[in-house]
Amino acid sequence: MVAHFDMLSSAASQNGPPSDVTVSDFQPYVDHEGPPPACDRTAPSYDAGSRAAIKPMTALQNGRYGDGEKVKMSSIQVVIGAHSSIVQSSGSMVLPSGWTRHVHPEGAPFYVNSTGPVCVVTDAPLYRHEISAKILASIDDINLLATENGVALPQNCELYIHVDDKDDGCSYYFVDHSCRTGFWLSTVDSESLDMLEVSSKEHLKHVLEEHYWTHVDYFPRRPIAAAVKEELEGILRHGAIDQMSSESSTFPYGAEQCISLLQLIEGSDTKSTYTTCIIARVWVTIARSRYQNFYGQDYARLGCLQRRLDPPGIISTHEWLVKLCSSLLFGIPRTIVVHLEFQYVDNLARRSHWQKFIESIKPEWIQVSALAVAVLITSGIFLNSSGDAPAKYALLMSSVASLSGVMIGCTLLRRYAYAQHWTAEDAAVHLDAFKSRRFGYLPLAVVFSLPQSLMMWSLYLLGAHIAIRAVGVSETLIEVLAVIPAYLWLLFVAVTLAGAKSLRAYVWE
Repeated sequence: MVAHFDMLSSAASQNGPPSDVTVSDFQPYVDHEGPPPACDRTAPSYDAGSRAAIKPMTALQNGRYGDGEKVKMSSIQVVIGAHSSIVQSSGSMVLPSGWTRHVHPEGAPFYVNSTGPVCVVTDAPLYRHEISAKILASIDDINLLATENGVALPQNCELYIHVDDKDDGCSYYFVDHSCRTGFWLSTVDSESLDMLEVSSKEHLKHVLEEHYWTHVDYFPRRPIAAAVKEELEGILRHGAIDQMSSESSTFPYGAEQCISLLQLIEGSDTKSTYTTCIIARVWVTIARSRYQNFYGQDYARLGCLQRRLDPPGIISTHEWLVKLCSSLLFGIPRTIVVHLEFQYVDNLARRSHWQKFIESIKPEWIQVSALAVAVLITSGIFLNSSGDAPAKYALLMSSVASLSGVMIGCTLLRRYAYAQHWTAEDAAVHLDAFKSRRFGYLPLAVVFSLPQSLMMWSLYLLGAHIAIRAVGVSETLIEVLAVIPAYLWLLFVAVTLAGAKSLRAYVWE
């Protein structure tokens, strides 16, 4: 899944390095060249007073999927040999020296310069002079910052620069391909970068690894190492077996998904841009899952039902109302509440579990709605027959209950028609939105239980109508005493069956 954040940007100003700086000027201190050279310029600050202010960002803050730029289509004169070997170059895009243009498998272009000691990547349109000037000036500023802070850049690192069109500033981050992590040239606050909260410095590693693989996914210019591919294949094999052998597996992919991914990855060319992209995308999910389950920690989550965070307290000052509501609905909401909470342990939703829940409850809505229609038809038949006022009232209430059950059931089926296809993120957003601070998931559980509860009430009221009419036409006390216990016995059996007919066992089926 992809997280979208607003891009960080720096304020515009009037001072800064010259715009004619070339890429070859980027000579940061690397760990194999000895101590950093002396610097006769002050490192750039992050204040609004700096012309080409540079700010840290993360790969997750890349707004590539939120770009709403519009284009205008028109006719054009097609010159002789356009896009053929007759015309070698249209000359429409002139890049600065050392830069090459690449295209992501999804279609987005990006630009790379690997001529210096540190490879530089950007998705800004370098063929525009004002953009290339910002990029080259920011490279010089980052060089100065690395020198000033004495940062020893690893040999196998890569710099990404983002240009904000609204000012003269740029945002940046580095990735270390050897350690599969992201880093910056100064201490940063994780909250300012919209980074996930962590429990320890070791836990932070998985957050930074997700950033790294997100960068590789967005800019798949390097071939994937064979060892990294083999590691991922082993992870997917284990995940498939774990999903097959455990109902509480924490692996982010289902067994069938793991097998499908293995078939796509095995035998693929590690030098292909497409292979790099798909492997990186799977690694993003693995890294996020390891973060969520505290992989490698003493308190690692080994089952999806294990809680590692303190749940927010449910403030309920109307406990009597909760009990009354649950009793009137035959206790069905309480059962559904348990399973809704199971879907969102520690604010984590898992697609396979959500899919299983929806595929279990939707057939119940269909079945009870069909039965409610049958009860409604039966009630309509009885309405044409004679009877005293109590019998008619019971029959009328039965008709209202069955009709309401059908309407609510159809509404729920329409609302959740495609819920089994929701992603984990969709399910999480839905569960979070419908969780009441005062009552938890009880309101949602009540709505989910209404088709079944109203159908049951319609049956009981229809039975009451029949019992009242039977008592009314009975001529002896023996007939009355025979009808009432028989109805009460049927009512007891129905309530017992209603308690068993629930979602209680869907996890183990």
